[in-house]
Amino acid sequence: MCPQALLALIPAAVGGTASAASTGLLTFGIGALQTGLEFMGARQTAKAEREAAVAANAQNQNALTLRQVQEGQALAQKKQQYNIEEAVAASQVEANAVAGGVDGLSLNNLLADVTRRSAYNRSVADQNFDMTIQQMESEKKGSASTAKSRVKAASGPSPLSLVAGLGAAGLSGYNAYSKAMS
Repeated sequence: MCPQALLALIPAAVGGTASAASTGLLTFGIGALQTGLEFMGARQTAKAEREAAVAANAQNQNALTLRQVQEGQALAQKKQQYNIEEAVAASQVEANAVAGGVDGLSLNNLLADVTRRSAYNRSVADQNFDMTIQQMESEKKGSASTAKSRVKAASGPSPLSLVAGLGAAGLSGYNAYSKAMS
């Protein structure tokens, strides 16, 4: 209920005659209470916003860390697959060389080519992994920066707003007192 509505009830509550002083004090009290409640509500809202920003950042950090772990596991699987493919290709080259009567330097060059291709594939996979991890680290930093900004933005009400509200309540109380006196 707003202070004006409560003030309208005062004369009926005290038998139709309210003293000027009690009207002024009651007006001030209601205004001060309302200002205090608004201030506390704004502080609680700001606190909730800060906590939400911190929680959202933690969730983003955890999700990115999980993705990094998954990328690492995927890289290990790719490298294992490249090793298997290299072993199969080398076996095929050796089997074909034996069947064709090829050995010596020619066979060594063919096997070196298989090893080179496999090493290149592993190197490309490593580079892709490193770039992906760097991108995720950038995302983590961005998430942390966003959270810091949100926490700063949710700083809550200024104590000066409380003082100003109390001052306004005091003026309202004085005005009510002045009106009751005249």
